[in-house]
Amino acid sequence: MVQRVSAYIDGSNFYHLCKANFGIVRVNYSNLINDMLEDGEELNKIHFFSATVDRMEKPEVASSQQKFFAQLQRDSHVIMHTGKLVKRHLNDIWVQCSVCKKQLATDVNCPKCGRVVFLRNVERSVEKGVDVQLAITMLVDALNDEYDVALLFSSDADMKPSVMYIIQKTEKEVDYCHFPKPFTGDLVNSCSGTRRMNQALIEAHRIHRE
Repeated sequence: MVQRVSAYIDGSNFYHLCKANFGIVRVNYSNLINDMLEDGEELNKIHFFSATVDRMEKPEVASSQQKFFAQLQRDSHVIMHTGKLVKRHLNDIWVQCSVCKKQLATDVNCPKCGRVVFLRNVERSVEKGVDVQLAITMLVDALNDEYDVALLFSSDADMKPSVMYIIQKTEKEVDYCHFPKPFTGDLVNSCSGTRRMNQALIEAHRIHRE
């Protein structure tokens, strides 16, 4: 019997980890996932989750992102799920000093003029609701018998409760698809299995920017 496979991709998580591990930022997800299937499996759907960049704040980045989304949606397997980027104050960060080791810092020095900048005055953009959307969609799809095997492309340990519920209550399989680093122990221990993405695999399905 053919095993129906649905993939659940945290777009931002995949982007940053793929870039950190291999220096690659875009891949053909459909081809990549098909290459990761085991005997007797068939790709059903690809759920891609990402926050949208504010067009007013970063017009060039937003334009590039929308072109990428349009390219993704030309694939009949892909279903897009979008969230928002919201501003958060940093307040403090952990820094690694070669002398003092790990220390909590509340200010930094401007790399140009050396002026002290307090982190409470610094904002960063963070995704809102994307991880929750992914967890809920994967769970609801399991309850609705949309797949036999879920491929989870996220290294967020917060996925663990959803993964455990799916496996225990629906008897579906959830495989953790990961890069060499990081290797999230909570997901390794809670998922049905793991599938590793090495450099050769990613290179084979790389999309070069135009």
